[in-house]
Amino acid sequence: MIIKRNSIILAIAFLAFFMFNSCKKITIPDPSLKELFRKWEFKKGTSGWGGSLWPEDKSIWIEFKENGYFKKHEKGKLTESKRFTFKEESSNPGRYIIDYKGKNEMDQIFEISGDTLILMDNAFDAGTYICVKK
Repeated sequence: MIIKRNSIILAIAFLAFFMFNSCKKITIPDPSLKELFRKWEFKKGTSGWGGSLWPEDKSIWIEFKENGYFKKHEKGKLTESKRFTFKEESSNPGRYIIDYKGKNEMDQIFEISGDTLILMDNAFDAGTYICVKK
């Protein structure tokens, strides 16, 4: 009986810890970065050397959430979810990039102009993606 009660208490504590940490907002080093927190519809993208162009696809949209989660949806289904934070560019103080958490994740440089989000993989000759507010 004591073991069962302790297991229940431990499960409740774990659940409370998980819920508190998953709802917590990430640190925003500059108020202008809040513009990223919304849903964005994919418009087009290019990749590397070949410059191949991906056409507009309204079935793909992404979302950056204040709790530090990036989510990608394709054809109504969640296809990607990962954590991110903001990191100041070492070569350009005062400018921030998206720092995705996880193994082999590539940071992204971003620019927001009006209703348009431009994401650029932070690598030489990498991909660029253009999205608009959803």
